[in-house]
Amino acid sequence: RGFSTEYARCLDANEALEVIQEAHEGICGGHVGYQTLVKQIVRAGYYWPTMQRDCHQFVKKCIKYQLHAQSIHAPTAYLHSVSSPWPFSMWAFDVVDPINPHASNGHRYFLAATDYFTKWVEAITLKTVEGQHVVSFIHKNLLCRFGILHDIVSDN
Repeated sequence: RGFSTEYARCLDANEALEVIQEAHEGICGGHVGYQTLVKQIVRAGYYWPTMQRDCHQFVKKCIKYQLHAQSIHAPTAYLHSVSSPWPFSMWAFDVVDPINPHASNGHRYFLAATDYFTKWVEAITLKTVEGQHVVSFIHKNLLCRFGILHDIVSDN
């Protein structure tokens, strides 16, 4: 029996290793410590008798975890909400790169702008990310349609 599901799937050694690798290094893995890794696997509905020991040994051998275990966790800070006073006044920009596979027209990057109030998204693909392309995108897709932007938020 599992805690979060009616029954937990019991795994053999090969299946267990695959589950550990996916939970620790996979797309949703964060190179977490062994206790967190065990909790994630149990929540996912898996179990085997040597789970604690196997996770502990796997994490001890993970070079990325050993190098960055102390630095990957940001210090705690109070969260503060960000709100927009009215629609289309505050936009968040982000560039996604590179797109795989490339678009049929050779574009490799994706520029997206999201309105904080309505969550409306405007986006384009780009061959290269240059200032002139971003300015053109803002002018054509945002200023001419929604008016003056009062705030722009970007991670870079």
